[in-house]
Amino acid sequence: MGNSIRRCLLILEGIRELHKMGFQNIRILPYIAPSGMYWRLEIIDELSHQKLLYSSGGNNIGSSQIKLNDKPESVANIIKSELNLKEKYEDVEYGIWFECMVQTAIGIKQLPWAFDDMTYNRDYWHLGDIKFPIPPNGS
Repeated sequence: MGNSIRRCLLILEGIRELHKMGFQNIRILPYIAPSGMYWRLEIIDELSHQKLLYSSGGNNIGSSQIKLNDKPESVANIIKSELNLKEKYEDVEYGIWFECMVQTAIGIKQLPWAFDDMTYNRDYWHLGDIKFPIPPNGS
């Protein structure tokens, strides 16, 4: 597995840690860049509507660098700081969906994506060859 995919999976693991801390208000929207070369991720706080953007073409989330040897807890704290998260929100259904999606992504060493310039399906996300269910609650 390449460093780029490892870093992307680490970011997803960091978001999973945020959910464990009680910040289940954090949502993601992964997609493929128009060039088709990069995976992009929007990390969205549903309460404040702030978001961070990440591209697999780089190493940063906001002004913070994500290193391959970072622990998921450290990545969670970076995202928490970059979004200035204070308010927690429990959404058990989304938390379970996210946990399943991250575990699947790690297991098959593939990244999820909702759309690219040629493909958009409202019924599922792409995760390798798997048609993964869309997030619950219209997220």
